[in-house]
Amino acid sequence: MITRLTRILVASVCLLPAIPLQGARALDAREDAAVARASENGGSGIFLVIPTFISGCEQFPPRVRTTYVGVGKPVPRPRHARVEVFLAGNPPPRPSVVLGEVEVLTRSRNTSLDNLLEYAASEARKLGGDALVDVTLRPAMVEGHRVDTKGRRVLTANIVRME
Repeated sequence: MITRLTRILVASVCLLPAIPLQGARALDAREDAAVARASENGGSGIFLVIPTFISGCEQFPPRVRTTYVGVGKPVPRPRHARVEVFLAGNPPPRPSVVLGEVEVLTRSRNTSLDNLLEYAASEARKLGGDALVDVTLRPAMVEGHRVDTKGRRVLTANIVRME
């Protein structure tokens, strides 16, 4: 029960926008005068914003497994380098060399496809890849033979370097 309550609280905090508070009291006479001048000049006085939006609301980050099959030690690419994505059945337009494979398993049904692709792209950069090829998304399996009832999914892809 506590776990469910915790999830509800985290979700509600993550979804709230910033809450503006007006009418905060100034600390001394000089600040009162500054607020009055601001109000006369079209300002609204002191305006406080309490940020309640939390950008990293993913409660359980996905589990990522990477296998490197390239030659030698991988040479990572810059952190924000572009990684192209080619879904299964859509080969890349240029020849490529397979560097490895990545598997991203969600631990929550709230993890979006964009987040899964970002985790996979991050791993591709670490291995020196510039594309994810044969990207597939399927339901996670429990005990190897039945579909997970919690809505978890698995993204798999080959990490390649274009020639």
